[in-house]
Amino acid sequence: MKKIKELWSRLRGKISGVLSGIKPSSGKFFGKKKEPVDEVTSYKQRLIAHRRKQALKTGAVIAIVAALALGIKFAFDHWSFKEYVIINSSEQEDITSTEYVELDGNVFKYNQDDTALMDTDGETLWTGSYDIVNPQADVCGDMVAVYDKNGTSIEVFDINGEIGSINTKLPILKARVSSVGTVAAVLEDGENTWINYYNAAGEEIATVKTGIDSPGYPMDVDISSDGSVLGVSYLYMSDGSPNTKITFYNFESAGKNQMDNKVGEYEYDNILVPQIAYLDSGKFVAFREDGFTVFEGGTAPREEKTVKVSRDIITTMNDGSHIGLIFQSEEEGSLYTIEVYTTGGRKIMEENCDFSYTDVSMGENQIVLYNSSQMCVYSIKGIEKFRGDMKEGQIKNLFQIGSNRYLEVTENGIYMLKLH
Repeated sequence: MKKIKELWSRLRGKISGVLSGIKPSSGKFFGKKKEPVDEVTSYKQRLIAHRRKQALKTGAVIAIVAALALGIKFAFDHWSFKEYVIINSSEQEDITSTEYVELDGNVFKYNQDDTALMDTDGETLWTGSYDIVNPQADVCGDMVAVYDKNGTSIEVFDINGEIGSINTKLPILKARVSSVGTVAAVLEDGENTWINYYNAAGEEIATVKTGIDSPGYPMDVDISSDGSVLGVSYLYMSDGSPNTKITFYNFESAGKNQMDNKVGEYEYDNILVPQIAYLDSGKFVAFREDGFTVFEGGTAPREEKTVKVSRDIITTMNDGSHIGLIFQSEEEGSLYTIEVYTTGGRKIMEENCDFSYTDVSMGENQIVLYNSSQMCVYSIKGIEKFRGDMKEGQIKNLFQIGSNRYLEVTENGIYMLKLH
């Protein structure tokens, strides 16, 4: 009996030792034998679980960042500024004869004798000189052409300085520049008018002769950013009524096999189209007396969308990707109604405005209105971003140079402003 007890005691100890090395299962046991898990399989399972957890964490972070970005954008879009500060100023300028335009984020100034480019801190980057009696400027991208209206000189500049000079044989009525430095000029010749196309070095690339009868008098011209397509709005008379003809010329390969390089022509009976402008993405907009028509197609523009309005248009504007119209308001207590459209013709803003303006500009998704002593800024979504009296003197010019920065030219000097 004693030996049996000793044997049983040793056997029980061995059984306890074996059982103590076995970890309990977290799952339920249903009587089926559980197969041992291979170490490689176990590692792969843990790796997959880890990757899933990291993916979930990354997705959560991206979602939070996106939500914050959208929140910040929404807040900024709907934020209204109450004041402005003067970042810097220059009160030694002869502003009575000097004009200013925005050039690729900088400020280009010009007068009869010279020109200069300043950065937004007021530092002069370069200067140039010429002799132009009645200077007018046209800007496209980082190019600007200063031409002598009713004279015969055109000077072409980019952000690094002068790149070319053009001398015409006839008086210049209007000139337009492309972002590659080519220039289209409307020249007066008695009863006839010429549209000449030049490269920046002054060489004549093409010329178009126009008359009041055929194809008509050029009311406005503009050139595509790459310099390939010229759009012209012609006025002509038929049966005693004024009509408009929109003609597109292509001076590159697409127009070589076309008569007079014409790649498109559209006629509008009893409709005046006093303005034509090149937009972004290869589109032109023709501002009609009853609305506007957008043309698209790059090398050979064609009608894409016409928007007609029933009210008289007071002001037209565009920033390359949006089209704006201003009318007299029909609402009591408002002076004007501002409408903004996409280049596809979809209206994205209609806002009544009681601000009495004399000038307006459109850019950086904003509309800037001002008069001699006040400034008003709207977003293209119709939010009034700022309205206030300007204390620096009578305003001569005012335009946007950043999301909330503006250049103000007054009788007392030049001021860089920041809304806050």
